[in-house]
Amino acid sequence: SLINQYENVLLILLTNNERQIKISEKVFNFKESILSQFASNFSNIEKIKSYSLDKKLKNIQKFDLLYPGVGDNLDYLNRINNQKNLEINYLVREEDKFSWKYAKKGFFKFKENIPKINTFISNFDY
Repeated sequence: SLINQYENVLLILLTNNERQIKISEKVFNFKESILSQFASNFSNIEKIKSYSLDKKLKNIQKFDLLYPGVGDNLDYLNRINNQKNLEINYLVREEDKFSWKYAKKGFFKFKENIPKINTFISNFDY
């Protein structure tokens, strides 16, 4: 697993203070539960809330990051990066990069290309 290749991994949960679209307490707790379940599978993951990230980045300027694609997570990371001028290496799966080029004109245009995407993915050696 990619995660096992790292000594330390931070799993960050955005609080409503960092979100443009607020979520309910039930949704937040659900997200927190999913992250906890995921993190329990690895010994090198530390879960933090977004307000703790600044403290964690105190002595870090360069790191790898799973590319979040779109949404509040990406917006939050862009704001942090603009404030701190970090050197971020975004990790993106090849199958995602390949698929994204078909996701620009709505679901039906994407759906037409699912056979191409499946063929591309089936050629990977996992």
